[in-house]
Order: sequence, then C-alpha cells, then structure tokens
Amino acid sequence: MPTLQRKKRIAVAITSIAVLLGAAFLGSYFVVQSSSFKGYLSKSLSNVLGERVDIGQDIQISSIFPRLSVVLPNVKMRPTSLGRNVERARIDSLTMSVSPGVVFSGGERGHVDIHVKQITLLSAASRVIAPAADSVTGSAAESSIGIEPSIAQSFGSWLQRSSALDIAFTTERFVYLARDAKTGNERHEMTNLSLTAKDQAVKLSAMLEVQDQPLRSVNAEYISTTDISEFNANNQALRAELSVDTSLAAFDNSAESQASLNDEPTHSFSTPVELSGNRVDFTSIEYRSPIGWLRGSLGIDMGTDRPHIVADLEVRKLQLSLIGNQHGQPDGDSESRLFPFKPFAFRIPEHIDAQVDMHLGAVRLDATPVINGNVQISLINGKVQLRTKNLTMLGGKSELSIDVTTPTQGFVSVSMKLEADNAQLNRIRSPNTGEPMISKGKADVIMALKGSGPSPGHIAASSSGYILAAVDSAEINQKYSTLIDQGVVSWGLDRISVLTRKSESDKARSRLSDPLSVLCASVKLYLNDGRAEVSNGVIIELPQNTLYSSGYINLYNEKMGFALRAKKKSLFEWSAISIARFAEISGTLAKPSVTLNKNELAKQGILSTSSIMWGPLPSLVYTLAESGVNNSQSKKCRKSIE
Repeated sequence: MPTLQRKKRIAVAITSIAVLLGAAFLGSYFVVQSSSFKGYLSKSLSNVLGERVDIGQDIQISSIFPRLSVVLPNVKMRPTSLGRNVERARIDSLTMSVSPGVVFSGGERGHVDIHVKQITLLSAASRVIAPAADSVTGSAAESSIGIEPSIAQSFGSWLQRSSALDIAFTTERFVYLARDAKTGNERHEMTNLSLTAKDQAVKLSAMLEVQDQPLRSVNAEYISTTDISEFNANNQALRAELSVDTSLAAFDNSAESQASLNDEPTHSFSTPVELSGNRVDFTSIEYRSPIGWLRGSLGIDMGTDRPHIVADLEVRKLQLSLIGNQHGQPDGDSESRLFPFKPFAFRIPEHIDAQVDMHLGAVRLDATPVINGNVQISLINGKVQLRTKNLTMLGGKSELSIDVTTPTQGFVSVSMKLEADNAQLNRIRSPNTGEPMISKGKADVIMALKGSGPSPGHIAASSSGYILAAVDSAEINQKYSTLIDQGVVSWGLDRISVLTRKSESDKARSRLSDPLSVLCASVKLYLNDGRAEVSNGVIIELPQNTLYSSGYINLYNEKMGFALRAKKKSLFEWSAISIARFAEISGTLAKPSVTLNKNELAKQGILSTSSIMWGPLPSLVYTLAESGVNNSQSKKCRKSIE
C-alpha cells in the first residue's frame, strides 16, 4: 500500500512538473511572440546592423535555455542615417541566438550571434547631405528637417550603441545591388562573411567576388583609438587603425585549384584612418604585395552629392611582369586572342570627382627599370585623364597621355599618345641574371592610337593611329648575340635539309658569335580601322646586311603576315642573319608562327624537310615585299624620329 501511494506521489509530481514546464514553454512562446520582445530583438538587430529592423511575422523558437535561439522568417531593414545608401533589403532565413543579458537589458548589452542565409541590399537614389551651419551662431544645426547626421556621427553612434554588445555575425552570401538609372544594376557579392565586434574592435573576414575576377579572401580589422564611451558625435573625429589582408582564392574545391591557392601570396594594406564629418582620411597608407609597394595618403569627401577623392601616392615598387598573372578560369576566346571580344561590364561614374597625384619609383619589367616620374590622374564628369610630368622611360625623357570615357554602359572610348626620346637601351636587363643585354644604343618612340567599342577586341579592331620607332647604334652583348645565333641555327636545323656537310652546321651551332651591332633599326606602322599594310615597315641595318620586313596585320581577327627580304642576296650560311632572310611570320598575335620560304631556299640549293609543309602567305604580303625591295626611298633607315 505504501508503495502505491509513493507511486501516486511520483506521478503527481511528474505531472505537476510537466504542467509547469508546459506552462513555462507556453508562457515563453507568448512572451517571445509579444510585441515588447520583438522590440527587444529589433533593437538588438538594429544595434548590430546599424539599420532600423522590423520583424513582421511570428518568431520560430529553436531553443530557450541556456540561450534563446529564434528563427526570423521575415525581416525587413529600413534605411537609417548610417545606411543612407540603402533603400531596402531582403533577408532570407535569419537565425538569432542571444544571451539572457540581451533580453533583460533591452538589447543594449550581452552576447549576440546572428546567422543569415542571404542578405540583399539595394542602393538608394538619395544623396548624402552634410550638416548645415546655423546662419546666426555658425554652429552645426543639431536638429533640422532634411538634415542628415554626418557619417562620423552615424558611425560613432553605432559604435556607442554596440560597444557593450559582443557581436558575432555570419552570412552565407551578401549581395549589394548598386542601382543606376543609366547603367542598371551592378552586382557585388561576398560569401562566407563573418563579422565580430567587441571592445571597440571590429573584425571582418569574407570571400569577395569581383565581377569577372577570381574570388579573394579578405580579412580586415578596425581598431578604434578614440574612446567611444566619451565620443561626442557633434564635434569629434573618429580615429582608428585599419588593416586588411587579402589573397586569391580557388574557384572550386579541386586539388588543382587548392594547390594554386597555396602558392598565392598575401596582399597587405594598413593605414591610420580618421573619420570627421562626411570626410574619411587614410593618412599613411602602406600597401605591399609581390606586384608592388605603394604608400601615401587618400581622402574622400562625401559631404555633397558629388563625392570628391584626393590622393597623393608613391609607387615604391611595381613589377609589370606579374600584373595579370592571376589564377582564373580559362576563357576560350581569351586563349585564342590577345584582345578578346569579352564585353565590358562597367561605366565610369559621373557623380564622383577624383584627383590623384602619383610618383612612380622603381617600375620594372622583370629586372629592367622601365619608368620613373610623376603621373596625374583625374576623374571629372565621367572622363578619366592621365597626364605625366618629368617622366622617363629607360632613362629617356617621355610624355604619356591617356583619355578614357564610357558614353554608355559597357562602351569604352580610349585615346593615348606616347613620346619617348633617347631611351637608353643599355638599361635593358636579363630577366634571369639581371645583367645588361645591350651594351649601348638609344631609341625613340612616338605612338598615337585611339579606338572604341564594347570590348578590348572591338577597341583594337576600330583603332586608328600610328606607331613609329627608331634605334641608333645599338650593340647586343656577345653572350646574348651568341644565344640568338645558336638558337636560330638550331631552329633552322629542324626545318631544312642542306646539300652541304653536316659538320659545317654542327660547327655553326656551337660557335661563339661576335657582339651583334645594329647600326640602325626603324618601325613604321600606320593603323586604319584596326588594319595596317606596310612596305618595309621594319628595317634592320646590320654591318653584314640590311633586312626589310613587309606585310599586314588585321586586329579584327588578329591575323598577320610578314615576309623578310635582304639588301644583299649572298650565299646561304649557318648564321641567324642568313636564316632570317628567308623567314616569314604568320598566324595570329596570340599564336604567331615563324616559317621559312621554301622557294627562296631552293634558289640557294636548300630543300625543306618533307615532314613539314609550309603554305604560302597571302599574295598581298609578297606584293608589299617586292614593292619595298624596288622602292629605294622606303629602304632608308632613319636613326631618329623627327
């Protein structure tokens, strides 16, 4: 009997506990669904995101103890002073976990974890309005209809609101659509974004997806050096240290992509930053990467409807050979063309003004120092202009000007002009050893080109202008003249059979050559709608002979054909100069092909190998070549450009 009573008591206790737990859970459900609790969550989210957050539908509870975890299926963000550039946002599947301190403090302190599947922000058409000064007292008006707080005020207020919160925010995908009435939407994405904010330090990591570029892993850290608890939003500047590290990321999870990622070096960026009113100043920029080293200052004034950028930068190092050497997915068109027909997807902004003064230091192509001087880049009314001052190329005085406009979305117009005088050829270095390849000589270059179109291929195909160059009294060092001679002879041995003793060719292939002297060389190339036809367009005057090159180039299909002729038709011998007399260049710019004219070789008693067949170049090439041979005026090599 006592046993039965004991069982009844246990059953009653269990039932009571179950009822209490059920009541607690039921009460918790109604509390969570109450408007006051939604207000707490809305305030917490607003503090975290810097936006006004509205919770529309019922909240789905994932857990109550020890942390409250809820799923918000329908969340809307509306623009605030901090998010003035956001008109509206879509949030898919927001999961929020908060500590009890967040609930009891009304969303002002505690730990907050937020995970979002995707956030999509749409930019607003509204403009930034700077605080106006009172006409009587001269002080900034604190409350006026239509006057927005400055960026410093908004960001400082957000830091103050969130300073007592320990925030961890993650999202699988963050999408920002920049809208423009003329250009439509421009899409920017970040994946696997993670943001933490604690004790005046904000850290961010993400995979940044730039249009038509590989993904990059980004790690940024913002550490405030201003005491946020004493921050005065009306007259105090925010100061902080900003550092960013970024590196290339793989396109996929394949072993090849991951292997290439491991070899990719890190790019680092650091600077003190000062935010005052609507102006941001990066006061001491330091950027380093294998490609280059840049330092200087940059200021952005966003206090008007036309943001203004002013920069004073110094390029301490720039390695031209590494630019564009990025991992990416192969493109069939870009593989077969030097200028692909890949459409542009940008337009130069018309609502931003910029003035950048840049000093170029050690700009190199491999081991060769190429450029030194000052460059001024301006952006006004959607037009980019580049001008130079005290510029030198290979030690010679030079001038460069470039103008770029985008009349419509994806359509680019480019014009450029380059003049370089007395470039010192002895500055050219071997990419492997760094030693001089040319002992003496100078060169002049004049180039003027313009073109337009929706892709690099269209710009090239529409280009018009000229390229003129001249070389005077150059001498290639013996080591490299020997390498040229031996390389050409070895190449020729694979393509022709000779009615002479083989020992002679073997001896020629292994001999040392004298330094190769180029008494004069000139290039004349005139483009009209992407096509050039030249007779004696290239002239190379050597002590032993003079070589002439005539032919054509078509930048629409990038096909070309050039034939070489010589002033003296001496007997064939195993040397680079002798073999070059029979050379013909065909193929495309991306994949050129060099062959030998079998008809001219036959006249010397030399037969082409049966395993290789060479088709003739278009008859136009031979017509231009013969015209050049018969035109004594065009056979003159000019040592300088007048």
